[in-house]
Amino acid sequence: ASLRAHGVTLGAAVAVDGRHLVTNAHVLRRAGDDLVLRSADGLRDAPAEVVAVSPRMDLAVLRMPEGFLAPAAAAPGAPAR
Repeated sequence: ASLRAHGVTLGAAVAVDGRHLVTNAHVLRRAGDDLVLRSADGLRDAPAEVVAVSPRMDLAVLRMPEGFLAPAAAAPGAPAR
């Protein structure tokens, strides 16, 4: 999904389960409170909420509405969760 704020695309995020996404923390610096997810097809938008940020690791976890995006598929041969 793309991350948008104030009508501008800031970066991308990847769903890791039915409610959470991961993105880079630096992407959120310009977002403020107006963080919106846009589906890859560009047809649906949903609000995103910041759950956790690690500036040192440049990672952030976001919460989205249940079922807005399907989680990314695991790579072939990846360890089972």
